[in-house]
Amino acid sequence: MGRDKALIEVGGRALIEHAVAALDGVCGEVLLACGGAPRYEHLGRRLVLDLRPGGATELGPLAGLAAALEATRTEWLVALACDMPGAEPELLEELARFAEAGELDVAMLATEAGPEPLCAVYRQTCSWAAREALERGEMRLTAFHAGRASSAAGARALRVATLHAEALSLPLRARLPRAIRNLNTPADVLSVERASLEPGDLDPESGDGADAPDAAQAPSELRALRT
Repeated sequence: MGRDKALIEVGGRALIEHAVAALDGVCGEVLLACGGAPRYEHLGRRLVLDLRPGGATELGPLAGLAAALEATRTEWLVALACDMPGAEPELLEELARFAEAGELDVAMLATEAGPEPLCAVYRQTCSWAAREALERGEMRLTAFHAGRASSAAGARALRVATLHAEALSLPLRARLPRAIRNLNTPADVLSVERASLEPGDLDPESGDGADAPDAAQAPSELRALRT
């Protein structure tokens, strides 16, 4: 995009504001994982800086998630990328219920492109495994999923599952394509601005984002704590 994606305006407000609004609908507190330096102070939310084991400088999105897991004040963490402005509270609530009912450590939304680690719910039990993966030099958000719930000998493996569209209510299933649409390219943003549409009205078939970074590589992600 050539600039901080989180601050690009769509439908009259910044992408990061769309994400905060969705998270506010289901969370008691919203954390902003803002990378290696404080950003977005104007939103008045708690900021979380990347976890940097050993003073590492080349870090991927896992550094933000690991830091958020260690910053949590509750058992559950909802993760949402800032470039999914169509995401809605009902979808995040469904993910949280799925995680709790299945006693999961990680619950990700399943999409046609695969599991979406930045539209997901994480339990604080993931914290040790996430840090351990980061210390090994891993950067991928899913790098710790085969890990354990603690450093203790004989600790159980993390329980990871995906929530598929078939398990959603019919109304939510019908809205899913626009809810999970990533705005990866300037063309995606312009398609909204030109039509004066809200992000939720984006045509999910317009633009394939072939040259865009993966959603997990979005420069800014949001982490929310669920009370």
